[in-house]
Amino acid sequence: MNYLFVFIGLAIFAWFDYWAFNLIAKHWGYVRTYRIIEASVQAVLAYGLFRAFNPDTNLWAAVRTFFTNPILLREPLVFLWLWWTWNADLLYYVYAQITDGFNIEWLEHQGGFDDIREDRVTWAWWTPMGLIRGFNEEVRLTPIPGRDLYVQAAAGALSSAIILFF
Repeated sequence: MNYLFVFIGLAIFAWFDYWAFNLIAKHWGYVRTYRIIEASVQAVLAYGLFRAFNPDTNLWAAVRTFFTNPILLREPLVFLWLWWTWNADLLYYVYAQITDGFNIEWLEHQGGFDDIREDRVTWAWWTPMGLIRGFNEEVRLTPIPGRDLYVQAAAGALSSAIILFF
């Protein structure tokens, strides 16, 4: 049951990410504002997952729990792990594919899975696969092979399932 809640949280985040990125960052050009809102939504969803499985605790108890009993943070940490291993971005691309035919002026075609399939993804530098490659600007601007991103996402989903089911 907890995996379902984590997945719903991830799907909500990816849905928000898709619409907010296209409107706030791409259409209006407020990238920093978008990143602040994105991180805030992510934090609220992670905290919501914590509260869903630990209803008798508050925010400060959550912070204290991180240091004293991290197993209680399993759901929000798995949510963040799935995001970091690029699963939210894959859902983003699913939404891009679904809305590709929509006639919305500010909603640009994102390329969907074409960017992954054609090894054009340079913006996943913050994921484990991107960080393993290095931190200099030249490496960050080099596309990550799509198969590596799929393997990373699959490993993230599999390890998440193991953590949540056992």
